[in-house]
Amino acid sequence: VTGASYWANWDIARSMVLLPNGSGGYTLDGFGGVHPFAVGSNPLPAVTGSASAYWRNYDVAASIAVAGTGGRVLDSYGGVHPLS
Repeated sequence: VTGASYWANWDIARSMVLLPNGSGGYTLDGFGGVHPFAVGSNPLPAVTGSASAYWRNYDVAASIAVAGTGGRVLDSYGGVHPLS
């Protein structure tokens, strides 16, 4: 894996998802930040931003999912937010 996110001594990673073709995926941090990673020699997947709702300094993001060319982020209150 290349381009993987790492937060030393901080438990802020909340979820990760592998793309359907296995070429890479995304890691979700607690604030809603979406971070790409690549598998093997594949390029990093595109990131158009974060979740449509980003919670600066507020650990509320819970999970991420991708399907086709889109994705969603689930917050800890049950809200579903599209990737922007």
